[in-house]
Amino acid sequence: MTLVYEAFHSRNVVVESFQAPASTAARGLTGEVAAGRVLDELTRLQAANHAHTYERGARSAWSGEVKLAVPETGFSLSEFSRLLKTRFGNDIHIDGDLVERDGGGLALTVRGDGVLPKVFIGGAGDFDRLAAQAAEYVYAEALPGTYAYYLVNVSRFDDAIALAQQKLPRTADPVERAWLLTSWAIALSAKTSTTNPEVESLFRASLQADPEFWWAYGNVSFAQEQRGDEEASWRTQEEFRVAAGGHPGRAPPIAHNYWYGLTRDYATLMRLIVDDQAVNGSGIWADSSVAGILIAQIQTDLHDPDAAAPALRTLSPDPHHEAALSALPHIIRSTHGCGRQGVGGGRIHRHWIDGARVAGRR
Repeated sequence: MTLVYEAFHSRNVVVESFQAPASTAARGLTGEVAAGRVLDELTRLQAANHAHTYERGARSAWSGEVKLAVPETGFSLSEFSRLLKTRFGNDIHIDGDLVERDGGGLALTVRGDGVLPKVFIGGAGDFDRLAAQAAEYVYAEALPGTYAYYLVNVSRFDDAIALAQQKLPRTADPVERAWLLTSWAIALSAKTSTTNPEVESLFRASLQADPEFWWAYGNVSFAQEQRGDEEASWRTQEEFRVAAGGHPGRAPPIAHNYWYGLTRDYATLMRLIVDDQAVNGSGIWADSSVAGILIAQIQTDLHDPDAAAPALRTLSPDPHHEAALSALPHIIRSTHGCGRQGVGGGRIHRHWIDGARVAGRR
């Protein structure tokens, strides 16, 4: 009975062993090794999108484990369990083929449940690159909106916009549609300006795609405040509180962060971030260096430079936003030195942080 229960409740992404020729296996690139490399890349992408896979909960295999299926000889209890999960579970299976081309090059084909086959071609020493390309293709096909936001986080703004434009007409899942529109908006704001009217329009469209995409309210408020309309930003937050049924209501508590920033309730905003880290494990902002900067800025606005100092000393470098974010700790330090522990500086810093990185992750 335990095996049957596990089968019905199994929600994982399973990478099956790939087919590979003897010629590549002779130099260590077996089908299992090839599948393992693709698995590594999928695991990396899943870890980079922690907040999204956590949000999806049990309804998606991508919120579960990404693992390698090791082929067995004979029939064992684990093989019986695998057959049950294949028949009754909700796992997503990925497999592929590795072929050595004339001249020594490689062709890697990947396919899976809901993923059309695609071939990636390279030289004899290019397998790692091919595995990365194949994994990104699988991830984009399975979770287009989540992958689009990953592209935003690594500053591939043109790629994020192109993916959103390509996938939106063919994506029915409301959550993925909302993230596609949000990623498009953030990428467009990075390439043009946050005050671009199309940015706010895209943020609004994400809420139309999924009325419970709570982060959209903060994004719309942010765009409104950036164009100088604080009254509209305030009204949007009031609409959010009504739609969510109060605080926190149906929305995650951290989704209310913009309200507390807008009302300058920094103590509550700090508690939201800390509580989110405790509840969600690593937290909504945990995969971003912005978290430490934001905490340091809040502590500054709370007139607590002694608490902000260690936060600044422990910041990790952000390889994707060095130009925008590397200057922020120095600005916060100058706030300490000049005694500007107040409203104006805090607002400037918060906007810069939001626009640089976390507008889509509230």
